Amino acid sequence: MAYRFTARVVAAGVDPDNDLMQAGVAEDENGEGFFLLFMSNIGESSPRSVPLGLDSHCLVTQDQGRLTAVSVR
Repeated sequence: MAYRFTARVVAAGVDPDNDLMQAGVAEDENGEGFFLLFMSNIGESSPRSVPLGLDSHCLVTQDQGRLTAVSVR
């Protein structure tokens, strides 16, 4: 399934307690539409994080679906 949407909201933030940076785009401000959230670890990875795959980045959608490509225009 392909999603096509116009991002009308952009947000970003850093969570230093969890060594996490997030940036996202959304279809509308109230959360009713599609969103795409980019998350990345900003601190040193713990030995426990690496085997779990939590030492890099991820992309999240509202249905937690698997993303194979993203195109931004």
